[in-house]
Amino acid sequence: MDCSFPAYTPEIGKNKQNKKQKGVSRIEQFRAEKYNRLFNWRALAVWAGTLVACFFMPFHLFFRWLPGYFIALTAYILLQLIRKK
Repeated sequence: MDCSFPAYTPEIGKNKQNKKQKGVSRIEQFRAEKYNRLFNWRALAVWAGTLVACFFMPFHLFFRWLPGYFIALTAYILLQLIRKK
């Protein structure tokens, strides 16, 4: 029984509509891939900033994830909106 997998190609599994459609928020999808970058710098900055913000929250560790989620979501959307202007 041969268990080999085909070589990775970025186009496998992608919907062709994803490149045209940006969704309700109009945030560009696959930005890092589109510009041949290793990762998205804005997403990395939001991730790091959210970790720092969650570190200083006065809640127990178990309860920090939900405010952190909303902080990250809001910060990323704001960075994307600032970039568009």
